[in-house]
Amino acid sequence: MLSYCRSDVDILRRCCMVFREQFMEIANVDPFRY
Repeated sequence: MLSYCRSDVDILRRCCMVFREQFMEIANVDPFRY
């Protein structure tokens, strides 16, 4: 179970970083600063 949770958090972190990079490229705003 612990391994599953760690994997899930890692996947979410990677997705958030991709979302942040794409958002900043398009809107020139960091969505995690608000």
